[in-house]
Amino acid sequence: MRWTSRATFLAGAIGLALLVLTQANEASAELLTWEFSGELEFVDPSLEETFSVADPFVVFITFDPNTPDDEPSSPSGVYSGAINSFIATVEGYSISLPDGFIQVTNSSFDLFSFLAEDPNGLPAPPIGIFELVLAAVQLQDPNATALDSDEIPLTPPDPSEFLATFFLIFEDPNDNAASAFGTITSITEAGLGVPTVSHWGVIIFAALLLASSIWMIQCRLCFRT
Repeated sequence: MRWTSRATFLAGAIGLALLVLTQANEASAELLTWEFSGELEFVDPSLEETFSVADPFVVFITFDPNTPDDEPSSPSGVYSGAINSFIATVEGYSISLPDGFIQVTNSSFDLFSFLAEDPNGLPAPPIGIFELVLAAVQLQDPNATALDSDEIPLTPPDPSEFLATFFLIFEDPNDNAASAFGTITSITEAGLGVPTVSHWGVIIFAALLLASSIWMIQCRLCFRT
């Protein structure tokens, strides 16, 4: 009877753990992760200790395409908090930003932008006295033919249809700006959760911990009887 009771509780714990994972998967199912890559074409002299022209860059952005538009009556949609993760690497320099917003304009020109900004400085490594204040991916079509609306696209666009740019803007304590930017040559869907591995690690760990805790409690009850 003890082994039967233990097996019953263990099965229940595993089932509960799987339920936690299933609910987490459903909650995250709407997130998209796109990968942007290219090379730097311009580096401000103040940033040359870290960046050089032709340095390759790769950017992973995870976002929720179902984020509501802050300005639904405008031809320019603003989706505050849509970005869940903004990770970029340029040679040996890396940033990992926790949030940001998306802007989509469909008017006399098309503009599709992913932005993370903070005038007081983003949580990123400084370069000398310069702090990162803006990281962005910007896709601009002056002919206004690339986008059909100001809604967030669900599939990665073709960068050849846009002036596709990745840029970083820094400021020193006197508000002097320095930037580095380059052309995006590839945009692909990276798959769910690529830049949020730690998030899934926490979920799995919590589920296993829950299962093991129930198992240990039941074992103690069995020994007492």
